[in-house]
Amino acid sequence: MPASPLPSKQKNAEVVVLNSFSGHADRNELLRYIAGFPPAALKGIFLVHGDSDQAEKLGVGLKEAGFGHVGIPERGDEVSLV
Repeated sequence: MPASPLPSKQKNAEVVVLNSFSGHADRNELLRYIAGFPPAALKGIFLVHGDSDQAEKLGVGLKEAGFGHVGIPERGDEVSLV
């Protein structure tokens, strides 16, 4: 018995070409983004993704930009947000 074709369905997708090696924001892009927030409005920033040495460098940049509390928790750490 020949296989019957599957019914056709409309696809809702968009193809986007990124002319870079990564879809992630780099340090400068992250600093530009966070600069849109007033430092006093943020109680803290936690860097939880990426290499620890890069997180440290980003943390320094955030502190230099006036963001006081920048934390880099280790896996499994618990942080109180109250």
